[in-house]
Amino acid sequence: LPDMDGEELVKKIRAYTKAPICILTADVTASKAIARAFSTGNVDHVTKPADPEILAARIQMAIKNSEL
Repeated sequence: LPDMDGEELVKKIRAYTKAPICILTADVTASKAIARAFSTGNVDHVTKPADPEILAARIQMAIKNSEL
């Protein structure tokens, strides 16, 4: 992201909604930031390149779980 990191973006999104968030990243060294993002709840993570079927399944699961 050009203006902020993913962790900051998750915080901004959380200020408005509890909708599920899926972080898609190529940066495998960002594990600490990703772990902190999980603490906001209902966050998933996929590393690029992502298999489209797996990504779609994770998104569907996140939506289903958020409807509980």
